[in-house]
Amino acid sequence: MDGAGLRLVASVPTTTTAPADPGMYQARCIDDYQSSQAARGFSTLTIDNGAATLERFLAACGRPAWEVNCED
Repeated sequence: MDGAGLRLVASVPTTTTAPADPGMYQARCIDDYQSSQAARGFSTLTIDNGAATLERFLAACGRPAWEVNCED
């Protein structure tokens, strides 16, 4: 443990594959993120506005979130 009481856990390399339906996967990720914001006490208006902005940005990029880079 370090001085802050945190424990270092060794990571295990994993292989990732593209989701079968990237659009569905991305939508589920956004829904899950909205749920986590609600659990942390964010207002419905804040959550809805953030999701709408994210969806417009991703639509403008024209590719899934995990393919967006700094230049976008």
